[in-house]
Amino acid sequence: EDPDRGTGREATEASAMRDGAPVIVGRTNSQDVPPVAKSSIVEGDSFQSLIGIVIVSNLFVIWGETDAPHLLVWTILDNAFLVIFIVEIILRIRHRGFQRYIFGDGEGVVCVEHWHVLDCIIVTVGVLDLWLMPIFGTAGSSGHQTSFLRFLRLLRLLRLFRLFEMFPALASFIGALKDMMGTFI
Repeated sequence: EDPDRGTGREATEASAMRDGAPVIVGRTNSQDVPPVAKSSIVEGDSFQSLIGIVIVSNLFVIWGETDAPHLLVWTILDNAFLVIFIVEIILRIRHRGFQRYIFGDGEGVVCVEHWHVLDCIIVTVGVLDLWLMPIFGTAGSSGHQTSFLRFLRLLRLLRLFRLFEMFPALASFIGALKDMMGTFI
């Protein structure tokens, strides 16, 4: 028995995760996963603020697309935002590693990082919608498909909720505002 690896259930689940088995909930030995350096630019406030500004800017573009969908500028901006979000995901995965990006830091209970999975889904839908479907000529070929794509593109609005995770003070402010509004109603 190796004292550095833990015993019993901890060692089994940690090695199962290391071997690629999907362990969603369990306990790991903190020595199995090296800590993430907090000094990385990806974890810094400036990077978080930049991504927050990009998310809010993207929401204004979505709003503009709704009012004047025929303008070429929206397509250009959609592609620029998609590239920024792809680069963000790549930088975060390079910094944390894929397993840690999707399943968390490995300290205590291991669970799926829902915001990261949602980001990957939204970016994948964006790649399909903006880059692959036009290549294959399937964009807008039927009314049902077009309405489904519009729905999938609206998933981009869910990025707004990421701001609450990125900026805990914003989440506290919204919570206090909600409580205050409850007293008026």
